[in-house]
Amino acid sequence: MVLSNAERQERYRQRLKAAARGDDLGERARKLIEDALAVIWALDAEGLSYGYEGIAKVDSVEALKAVLVAPWFVRHNGKPAESLRQYFAAYVDDDGASPEQRETLRRAVALFDAVSLADVEPAAAPPRPKRGKSG
Repeated sequence: MVLSNAERQERYRQRLKAAARGDDLGERARKLIEDALAVIWALDAEGLSYGYEGIAKVDSVEALKAVLVAPWFVRHNGKPAESLRQYFAAYVDDDGASPEQRETLRRAVALFDAVSLADVEPAAAPPRPKRGKSG
């Protein structure tokens, strides 16, 4: 089906409106995490054995994701969201990373910080109610 120029423009405007509303926010966040994992893979594909003897080297980004959610990895390193944030942050200043790769990692760390409300000051505990004397 061939679209007219007006139809293409209308579809483009609809996509822009959807993005502005945040309709695709989940997909954009997922893509950012995928991109950050690809950066990690590109920077350190040879060193990804996680320090566990007997574990085969991780040989692809898909294998890396599978390890990050594996029960044995989670048991030792925490939930994927916790360990991924630390993992990405550790590579932000990697000397071998390009400026684009560093920016991808910074954005991924910022996403985790925003979701976990890392920049919010915790509220003080409310005062305890005074007990009245009954008499």
